[in-house]
Amino acid sequence: MWEYIEGNLAELMPSHVVLSSGGKGYYLNISLHTYSVLHQRTNARLWVEHRIRDDQILLFGFATKEEREYFRRLIRISGVGTAMALSILSTYSVSELERIIQEGDVDALVRVKRVGRKTAGRILVDFQELPVRLPDSLADQSVQADAIQALEMLGFARKEAQQLVCNALEARPELELPEEIVAHVLRNL
Repeated sequence: MWEYIEGNLAELMPSHVVLSSGGKGYYLNISLHTYSVLHQRTNARLWVEHRIRDDQILLFGFATKEEREYFRRLIRISGVGTAMALSILSTYSVSELERIIQEGDVDALVRVKRVGRKTAGRILVDFQELPVRLPDSLADQSVQADAIQALEMLGFARKEAQQLVCNALEARPELELPEEIVAHVLRNL
């Protein structure tokens, strides 16, 4: 629904921020990493993820698209909710989390509050099965996200769509538009 929200920081706390934009105040849950980026600032642009629960809409804000992508990946894992995902991203930066995943460091994940060995193992398995391919530029990220979303709309599961897009870009890195990526995927099924 929202890609990002940009505005003045009406309130900044370690767990949340209120962004004033267009006459509205948006309450966004944040990680400690995002808090440290926003500290001492008066305005910001936060990349948004929203979740709908029974009786409320929750917004989560991130300083970078990469952090948001890791949050999205984490909350798709069985046993990992939004609170645990924020806790992981508050404990480790994206680059530290990448290292932990590459090394299969269960002990590092278990140090995060509420993460047990079983959940840590699931996180490592999920990320190693389908590595996060973070593009070099924000434009590339948008192209990938659009291609994944298009494949999902065509009936592919999210994980499968992500893997197909990753494979397409590895095979044909010159593909620049979402429709080119989707066409390549569909031709090569």
